[in-house]
Amino acid sequence: AGPSPTPSLTPAPGGPSLLYPVNDAVIDQLDAPVVLQWAAEKDLAANEWYMIEMRDADNRDSLPHRGFTRDPSFRVPVDWRPQLDEMRRMQWTVSIVHETGRRSDGGFIYTFGGLSSPPSYFYWQGAVPTATPRPTLTPTPVP
Repeated sequence: AGPSPTPSLTPAPGGPSLLYPVNDAVIDQLDAPVVLQWAAEKDLAANEWYMIEMRDADNRDSLPHRGFTRDPSFRVPVDWRPQLDEMRRMQWTVSIVHETGRRSDGGFIYTFGGLSSPPSYFYWQGAVPTATPRPTLTPTPVP
């Protein structure tokens, strides 16, 4: 009898294929929602999530925003919009992560469960935030 074959490790699943917005698309409407979409590489297990990371590619020191979903799409929160009144180049990726526990504050702990998608970019018109209006008093009849 000869040597037995050494089993090889199963490769990690590839990252999702990013579909929309298409690379280098321009989103310049201030009131239009941004929905990121991708094609899944596999069905998610019960403890798996998609992690979306998006950051301002024009500012290398910017920290990424992170969101989690089980759907193959993600509606970008309004507060992720650049806070400068100019067009900004945004980079986004999607990864599969495993939920492995909970932090002391109740949030989930995740570990990567595969490869990240290659990054995709789009241009997003930023907006200067407006102050929240103060409530005005409503006149009432005096009894």
